[in-house]
Amino acid sequence: MSLHYLSLPAADHIHSRALNQLVPCVYIALRCPQCGELRQALAHVPTAEHVDCPECDTECAFVLLGPGLTTSQLPFHELILREQIYWLVRHAETCDGS
Repeated sequence: MSLHYLSLPAADHIHSRALNQLVPCVYIALRCPQCGELRQALAHVPTAEHVDCPECDTECAFVLLGPGLTTSQLPFHELILREQIYWLVRHAETCDGS
C-alpha cells in the first residue's frame, strides 16, 4: 500500500497554519445607546472607563467578560440581538434550576 501526501507550497502552509492559530484576547460587553448590546474581543483590557462603540463611535461604558482565545483577527465585535439575549437568560435560568 502506498501513501500519497498532499504537498502545499511553503507560503500556503504557513498561511493556513497562521489562520488556525489561537491568539489570546479579552472579551468585553458594552451597551451602546445607538447600536444596542455588543460583545468585543480585544488584545488588551481597555485602560479607560469608557470605550468607543466599534459600530458608531459613541462613547460607552463596558464590562469585562474575561480572557479567551480566538482564531479571528483582533479587534472584532458582534452585535447581540434581543433574541440571543432572551435565549441566554432563559438558558441560564434552566441551568440554575430556577
